[in-house]
Amino acid sequence: MSVDRVRRTAAELGMRLARAGSARNATTVVRPQQRAVLRSTIGAVPTDRAARWSRADVQVLAALARAPRGLVSARALARRAGVSPATALKSLSMLTQCGLVQQEPERLALGRVRDTAIYRIGRSTSLWKTLAPRISRTQLPVRPSAPLRRVPNELLHLFWNTHWNQLRLDSSSAYIARRLVTSGDLDGLAWGAAHLDEAAWRHAAQTRGINARRRRLAENIAQECARDPRRPSRVPSR
Repeated sequence: MSVDRVRRTAAELGMRLARAGSARNATTVVRPQQRAVLRSTIGAVPTDRAARWSRADVQVLAALARAPRGLVSARALARRAGVSPATALKSLSMLTQCGLVQQEPERLALGRVRDTAIYRIGRSTSLWKTLAPRISRTQLPVRPSAPLRRVPNELLHLFWNTHWNQLRLDSSSAYIARRLVTSGDLDGLAWGAAHLDEAAWRHAAQTRGINARRRRLAENIAQECARDPRRPSRVPSR
């Protein structure tokens, strides 16, 4: 990571970095707390002595490795990796030729059923086995996202008989959580765990007619939500 990028990012964040040494040979000093914020914003990629893989290549592989169900497009991969779509496409082309990335056809319910190609890591290759330790130490940048107001289109098939008024997160979070628990859809549960609060999952766990297995699932998700200090606490809506 270049010093110029660190300084530029610090300035964008309103962060003041200290300077040490003489005016001619001054060095930038990053305090531990500042380093943690910068790593979260920029990401951190272990140095490659062989210089075979670029920083973008490693970030793309790290994003795919942390998406066990794969990713459906280069644009989705770019968002997770913290690179531009053009850079993601370039890396995907090279990594696919090396066998590190594979495209597998799959039928998905993305609002409606459609056939698409899924990008996944080629974990059986010898190259992946040598790269995996470096990928595991890679920290991807955390990108702030706008808060969602309703259930996303790709999950609407789980709410096929639901009125649109009950798809709003601010007024129907408990209903949405209950519907996700009863559906058992992995993508829906993953989305709900990231976007619904503890109160919604607690309410879903107490709903009449929920069996013991699904009740434990809702309670476990609620516990994970409670451990996240960034989540606000809301009174569940029915």
